[in-house]
Amino acid sequence: MYFKFNRNNCVEGGELDSPNTFFNIEGEGTFFNLSTLSPEEVDYTLSYEGVKVLKEKAEWGEDIWGVDLDWVITSPNGYAKITLNDSGEVREVRWEGGKITDLNGEVAWLLKDPRGFYSVMEVLSEGEKGLFDEYKRLKQIYLLAEDEDFKFHVHKKMMMLLDEGV
Repeated sequence: MYFKFNRNNCVEGGELDSPNTFFNIEGEGTFFNLSTLSPEEVDYTLSYEGVKVLKEKAEWGEDIWGVDLDWVITSPNGYAKITLNDSGEVREVRWEGGKITDLNGEVAWLLKDPRGFYSVMEVLSEGEKGLFDEYKRLKQIYLLAEDEDFKFHVHKKMMMLLDEGV
């Protein structure tokens, strides 16, 4: 979980019927996914460098089309991107020089652990750390709470903290 980095993990196409691209990070920041979903098939080009691909697939459902790329980072410099050929739009995650940039331009540190895995570590100021710690505590309270009115107020406070952290 990150406070600023990859907070808005989606790049929307601008219209309700256009492709939306998502960037997700799992497994303590070591497993990555880039996917594009659209209500209709999209001509695309997937490209990447500095990764070991775990899954690459395109699939069509009844109401949705999608392409998925799952990977781990294997090199200190690289990228994963989806180019939407019809519009020429490029949706890219890039890393170099020990930093990784998400779909919306937010930057975090990219660290290599002793096992050889690269993972993302967000660097926060002291003030942001305090806000993030409070956010995480409120999230735990929210998950444990049963009263819907109370949960609403806790969630509202969580959203206010996120706005302060921007």
